[in-house]
Amino acid sequence: MYTLKKYSGALACAVFALCLILSALTVTCQTEPAVGEAPGEQIETQPQIRERNDYAEARPEVRQRDELVIAFSKGELELDFRKSYMASEAQIFTAIYEGLFSYNPLTMEPVLAAASRWETSEDKKQWTFTIRENARFQNGDPLRAEDFRAAWLSLLEPEKDSPYSSLFDIIAGARDYRLGKQGPEQVGISCPTEKTLVVRLNSPASFFPSMLCHHSFSPIHPSLVKQEVWKKPISNGPFYIEEIDDDHILLVKNNSYWDARQVDLNRLVIRFTSDGEEAAAMWNSGEARWIHGDVNY
Repeated sequence: MYTLKKYSGALACAVFALCLILSALTVTCQTEPAVGEAPGEQIETQPQIRERNDYAEARPEVRQRDELVIAFSKGELELDFRKSYMASEAQIFTAIYEGLFSYNPLTMEPVLAAASRWETSEDKKQWTFTIRENARFQNGDPLRAEDFRAAWLSLLEPEKDSPYSSLFDIIAGARDYRLGKQGPEQVGISCPTEKTLVVRLNSPASFFPSMLCHHSFSPIHPSLVKQEVWKKPISNGPFYIEEIDDDHILLVKNNSYWDARQVDLNRLVIRFTSDGEEAAAMWNSGEARWIHGDVNY
């Protein structure tokens, strides 16, 4: 920041000096006679003004400020985060799911989300999380510690071979369970009360909150734990899926979300595009304010 200020000051000084030089030159041209010209006689000159039509047109102003339209490249989406590994899917998960921690959008540091507080044991291996009393799923069902435990153990099931299951190896017994060497009861995850989740780690890890921001550590509604296909999942994030088809996904603000008052947008609209020209047209027209995907331009 100091370097930025230093160079900004130097740039301002340079611009000011340039203005002084140009002013001096202008005065000289107006007061000194040209060669072969009698003193007091001046030749008036008019600057040549040309119209330019090659300027860039500005994009239209945002008309619906409570809605964000996003252009995604067309492709299959997996809404079950236990199976997912695509970046485009992760973008959607950020809106519809929420774990114990989330990322601060400005600093990317972990901040409390579904958890209201946490504490660690003296040996720094045991973490105890308290789930917010007002944390709920979109349908109004309360969010429980068991919803996290059941989700995590489900993701670790050996036959699922979940893409991000190795992230859980930090938890005591998790690696042996996912490799089929022992049962789920040996995994260091327990729920002594409805709102208390206790996690035992293999060794101290101060970075554990940052890991818990990842969508794979989200909770799952009890009705979905055993389901293999999720068409419109019951989620606990700031938005939920209202409509989904081959052309678009409509996400609507979740009024049951514990921090709904901080959510300014009412709708997120994801429109699927088949090529770069279509995505560019949506961008230039102002319809889409964000383009994501691997479309070819």
